[in-house]
Amino acid sequence: MALFGLAGPRSEVDRLTGIKILWSLGASTLWVLLVWGFWRSGPDALGLNAFLYMAAMASLFVWSLHRQGVEVRSCLFWLIPWGLTALSFLVYYNPFLKMTSLLVLLVSSAIFYNYSLLAVRRSLQWTPSLVIRLTGRGLSFLFFIWKSIRLHGQFVSLRGAGRNSTLWRVIIGVVILVALALFIVLPLLSSADPTFASSVRSITDWFTELISSSPFRRALFGALLSVLTLAALLAWNSPSEMQEGKEKPIDSIVVGIVLGGVLALYLLFLGIQFQKLWVGRLPFEFADAVYFVKSGFWQLLLLSVLNVAIYILAYRRTVSVVQKILAVFTVASLLLLCSAAWRMGLYVIYYGFSYEKFFAVYTVIYCAILFVWLVSRLFVNRRSDVIKFMVVLFIWMYALLTLLPVEQFILRTNVALSQLQDSHVRLAELTMLSPDVLDQVREYQKEDKLKEVNMERFFLSSPTNDPTLLERDMNYAAEGWDRWIERQEDVISSKAWYETNVMDWLMVSDRN
Repeated sequence: MALFGLAGPRSEVDRLTGIKILWSLGASTLWVLLVWGFWRSGPDALGLNAFLYMAAMASLFVWSLHRQGVEVRSCLFWLIPWGLTALSFLVYYNPFLKMTSLLVLLVSSAIFYNYSLLAVRRSLQWTPSLVIRLTGRGLSFLFFIWKSIRLHGQFVSLRGAGRNSTLWRVIIGVVILVALALFIVLPLLSSADPTFASSVRSITDWFTELISSSPFRRALFGALLSVLTLAALLAWNSPSEMQEGKEKPIDSIVVGIVLGGVLALYLLFLGIQFQKLWVGRLPFEFADAVYFVKSGFWQLLLLSVLNVAIYILAYRRTVSVVQKILAVFTVASLLLLCSAAWRMGLYVIYYGFSYEKFFAVYTVIYCAILFVWLVSRLFVNRRSDVIKFMVVLFIWMYALLTLLPVEQFILRTNVALSQLQDSHVRLAELTMLSPDVLDQVREYQKEDKLKEVNMERFFLSSPTNDPTLLERDMNYAAEGWDRWIERQEDVISSKAWYETNVMDWLMVSDRN
């Protein structure tokens, strides 16, 4: 009995595969109809449309997990943060986070979907080899693209038109003929004879116009997206011969020497640099302040990454004495992190928040939580899954970050900091923010809180202050905010209804 208009017993498309193809085609159609503006406007066009597409895709993969015997409840630890991150597309405009979120959602889906399938019948410890295996399975969809194309071809073929039917062979022959004629034969013949080229130009122009037309490109991309979606399902649902290996002990003497030596360097650094590390103010010159902060912050943060790698290497794989050294080493790593956090804190107080500084602070918080947890694991008898905790902590903290009013926080904090006596905050730099803060900017503009207080203060304290220059710069700053408001209003009004988000709806309701 043919199903979904498929061929008889020769077809590889069973009932479940047919459902997956239909679901993939439906989700892809949703993308090309609602999310197509992404190619023109980038993340500005992602709102309700992106959330609907992600919800459709999540439903497909969760259903597939269930069909593979995985209890959905056991996947909530990663499905919930995944869903919160997808929900942020519906809530906020923030284009900076949206582009990062697309990558986080894609990578976390591949890793955790495959982990859930591999761990369905046995408990797996997250080891470096497992991470490599999960990465390999995540990329294995590339080897299933041709199979996905073949299944799509069988699915959309007419009833009884199997791979060996006359109709199917005619279709394949015509496709091959058109491809050869357009891309090989006609270009070569046209280059050999200009008269022939002018004769067939109308044909080639018609095909070129067809290929470049929006409906054709949408249909082609929708088909490609559906093929890739099914290829991922086929690859990730394929059987695996995963064998969990036990981590072997490593040489305690070598690790002890390395840990002890690095720890001694850290303690020496903390001791000698104590007064410089815990400074109470930053240099007044902007270039000096940037050098002071960034020359220490990013180096110390990079050392934190190295310290985590050393911890994973030595954890529960050496003798007790080395484990105690590891505990002290981790505490010293936390102190280095605190030093970096103190530098960044001073930088923020004097120069205000930006995207970079906000996410740097958030990264420090993540590392601090991780180091405190790592220290606690050394006083617990059972072995903890360090890598899994790191990954799960990251996706949860990132999901919560996407739902935080980041731009509101940056705007409000910088306006408050600009009122401090020694502040170097420049409010005009906040015009890089998105329409998420449009209402707040309007309110501050009415209350005259976006006035460049520091600009006036530094002009008056300068020995060569010029009232004319001050007035010019103040007027320019005020006009900058007026232009920013107009630009954001144009962005919101130019959106299609399916590209809007909750913040857009709130701003429209407030204006009405």
